[in-house]
Amino acid sequence: MFCLSVANADEVTAKIISCGIFTVPNKHRIQEVPEAFSGTVRIYKGLPTLEIATNQIPAKIGTDFGFIYKISNLPLKDGEEVELVKAVNNPGIKKPDGKTSQTSEWKLKKVVMDGCVVDYSGFGFDYDYELVPGVWKFEIKYKGKAVCTQTFTVVEK
Repeated sequence: MFCLSVANADEVTAKIISCGIFTVPNKHRIQEVPEAFSGTVRIYKGLPTLEIATNQIPAKIGTDFGFIYKISNLPLKDGEEVELVKAVNNPGIKKPDGKTSQTSEWKLKKVVMDGCVVDYSGFGFDYDYELVPGVWKFEIKYKGKAVCTQTFTVVEK
């Protein structure tokens, strides 16, 4: 696990709370995000449940993996939204249209409470073409700077 944080008390800090294989809530909504690998992302209420703490992920349909992070000392009032960026790098997903995609990056808006955001960032294997072994790297960025970084190694099941 790797997470960047800053030492100055007036600056934003971040940490990874848990990472591995998760059970995600059955109830979710699908949001179109053209920048995402599949063109959509799942939006949940609440946080998924950690099932196995690991960074070794089996390439298997139905596996959801990622991390829960906390960003603190945000200079915003309760209820205000902070803009973050989620970036994902993978060894190269070859999509059904024949194009290969290794990077994806898009904006997130998260509600701040007590100067903090606690959220989940991850990926779920829904399609065979997504089952790509190798190193997958996730980053959460604040004001252009990576504040949380987590890597996973996807292995053939």
